[in-house]
Amino acid sequence: MLKHRSFMLFAVLLGEGFLVLSLEILALRLIMPAAGSSTQGISIVIACVLLSLAAGYFYGAVSSHDPKNIQNRRRKIIQNFAYAALFFVPATSLVFTLEFFDFLSDFGLKYGLSHVLFYSFLFLVPPVFLLGQTVPLISHYFYRWSLSFAAGVILFLSTLGSLIGALFPPLITMPLLGLPVTAITLNVVLVLMILILAKRKHIFYSSIAMSALLACVVINADFMLECYDIKASNHVNTVQIKSLGFGPSSSKILYLNGGAAGYIGHDTAHKSLNIASPNITYYVTYIESNFINPATHKLDKPLDILAIGAGGFILGAKDTTNNYVFVDVDPQLQDISEKFLHERKLGPNKRFIVQPARSYLRSSSQEFDLIFVDVFNGRIVPAHLVTYEFFKSLKKRLKPGGAVVMNIVTSPSFRTEFSRNVYATFSDVFWPNSRVILGFYDSMIGRGIEDENPQDQISNVLHVYFDTKSHDDFRIYTDSKNRAYLDIQ
Repeated sequence: MLKHRSFMLFAVLLGEGFLVLSLEILALRLIMPAAGSSTQGISIVIACVLLSLAAGYFYGAVSSHDPKNIQNRRRKIIQNFAYAALFFVPATSLVFTLEFFDFLSDFGLKYGLSHVLFYSFLFLVPPVFLLGQTVPLISHYFYRWSLSFAAGVILFLSTLGSLIGALFPPLITMPLLGLPVTAITLNVVLVLMILILAKRKHIFYSSIAMSALLACVVINADFMLECYDIKASNHVNTVQIKSLGFGPSSSKILYLNGGAAGYIGHDTAHKSLNIASPNITYYVTYIESNFINPATHKLDKPLDILAIGAGGFILGAKDTTNNYVFVDVDPQLQDISEKFLHERKLGPNKRFIVQPARSYLRSSSQEFDLIFVDVFNGRIVPAHLVTYEFFKSLKKRLKPGGAVVMNIVTSPSFRTEFSRNVYATFSDVFWPNSRVILGFYDSMIGRGIEDENPQDQISNVLHVYFDTKSHDDFRIYTDSKNRAYLDIQ
């Protein structure tokens, strides 16, 4: 059988490795709205995939030696692929995962690692467990080869498929065609694996796989994406633009991975906006009113402004005087913002650089009068953009007399560890600094921290640093040595 059907066996082994790694890569992208790109969320997905893969290897080895299954190994492999296809539909579909995470939030689970854990156990573990059984089940057909040679060939083909699966989605289908096409591609490969193996008597399992593929095509169709206001979904972001109202007076909100990242409004009413995201217009208006506009009116030269995190290019949207550099990793942001949000091209004083923030800060030598950092990935700030080293690289790009402003959605009253630690890290590099709390918030004054969840008490908090020549020149006032009167004078 091996002699005549080696292509079939090799294709199935390649397909199994490809599907497992592709599913893992796609899952890591789909969990971004819940956990961002945190190593904790990544580790949960990887651990669940490896655990279920190991369990699949073991169960496949045990079942392949069961006398009842010796003559039915082909049917078992086909059955596993068919049932795995049913789980691939929810596991790979963008719309479904968005709904699933929202359901968990409505159920009382906050966005974060709990969402990733539920998603992984429900939708990743079962299909990977089923696919993992392929290697031991198919090894039976290599009985004429020595054990070591057969094991080497099988592992080579499966690992080669994994290599293709690790490269193909993130480098080709995700950035060029989007997540929906990537999901459909994986389901098509599953169906092909079944068609390669199936005979007429396996029509039931072929029908299951074809039905799953049809469901995947429907749930990832353009009309479904439009129902969720999704304008693009690539390896970096799921971009949604929602309109508030109708006609020329309508306002629009840009969402990146579920987090509000930009607002274009033709009125001054922000009540509906506050439902979607806390104070998204406040901090942009505050920065323009207090950092950009006054300097523009008093200086005889334009400001050089760096925005780490382009969002919807809202900062300075109407400014035609100063020079802006926006740095972000999503290559589609400018086209989408111009087409659906601003409905016009960015001005010649706006430059968009598609590059990771830390890479740009290392490679660029340009200095700026104002550096604005707003780097939330959905609801999560990337961990590598709140470190001491990142802040040091920001400081090197600051002109003398310039300012750094970083927007963090966190506890205004330091009720969370993150609020305290990020401020301590920022202060270790940028001292002295100030915090500006925007919008309305509950300070929890007069109540113990156990009375309410501190994660519910969050607001936009601007961390601000001004570069001054005397920022290291300070002294502590004491009763025995007090120069306050002279300093005031």
